[in-house]
Amino acid sequence: MKLSNLASKNKRIIKNKIGAEASYKNLMVTGVTALGGLAVRKGAAFIWKKATNREAPKNPADHGVSWKEALMYAFLSALLASLVRVVIMRNMSIAIDEDA
Repeated sequence: MKLSNLASKNKRIIKNKIGAEASYKNLMVTGVTALGGLAVRKGAAFIWKKATNREAPKNPADHGVSWKEALMYAFLSALLASLVRVVIMRNMSIAIDEDA
């Protein structure tokens, strides 16, 4: 086997391995983010109940929910989602960098 063919074969093997690792890491991030989404929903409902002594709106677009309540709940949910996303992404990138 020629040296150039061997080098080409090794490049393909390395490229495939890197692609598989990237796919695995993306899958991990997706799974952790999905769990984070569940945590955000539960956390927002918990904070809403503690702050207002009422259940969180199930559907903020419902006509029975006031604009103020819908916007405040949307703001709370978005704030928690952003915080959880930052925590997840930072911790995942640290874990991935340590693993490499």
